[in-house]
Amino acid sequence: MDDQLTILEGALRAHGISVDADAFARARCVLDGSLTREQARAQIAAKYDLELPGDS
Repeated sequence: MDDQLTILEGALRAHGISVDADAFARARCVLDGSLTREQARAQIAAKYDLELPGDS
């Protein structure tokens, strides 16, 4: 899993995108199965006070 996160981080940096530790912690949880993609999306929406499609 660490290899996958390292590749992800490298690809993002190559495109000039920085990712905070919170995002990588969330990605790790999705990869290890302790968090679903839907749960991760909900966390991100809540963090930035956004509505997800279909949440109205």
